[in-house]
Amino acid sequence: TMQAKRQDILIDVFREMINKGLRSWRLVLAGASLVKESENKLLQKLKKQAQGLPVDFRVNIPFKQLISLYSQAKIFWHAAGYGIDESKHPERVEHFGMTTVEAVAAGCWPLVYNAGGQREIFSDFKKKDLVFWLTKEELLKKTLNIIGFSKKGLLQSSELLKLPPKFSVKSFTENVQKII
Repeated sequence: TMQAKRQDILIDVFREMINKGLRSWRLVLAGASLVKESENKLLQKLKKQAQGLPVDFRVNIPFKQLISLYSQAKIFWHAAGYGIDESKHPERVEHFGMTTVEAVAAGCWPLVYNAGGQREIFSDFKKKDLVFWLTKEELLKKTLNIIGFSKKGLLQSSELLKLPPKFSVKSFTENVQKII
């Protein structure tokens, strides 16, 4: 659901980046809704929050379209778990992180909330300080750093984010199928 993913936090940070002068960037929020868009109160609230910003909402899009979005994106933001005490409510943080694995496989640089499955996926990376965030300020600062590094050619997701074999899309899918 869109509620657990904390898109409100992402919109807040994106607004602040735009206010600080960020140009030529769009925030695309993709997610599922079990009810019609017009009846989804959270979605309507998010759309209102994003008014005036270059934000696109993609709801219940086919998987192929999602992969296409990933391939066009430069950065993948993930905020599930934000504001949750993981020790008290471990069920409320992202456990698998499949969308993150798919986004990285498509060439996106991930900026993920440091909890649950996200922490596990990137725990061995040398550059994990450029992947994890805990506060809105940290997400904003790290995003701007990554944009700057990318412009200078210092950051290539294909070079720096070689997922350990256990987190490849193929391996991930096989392991999930074994569990199910």
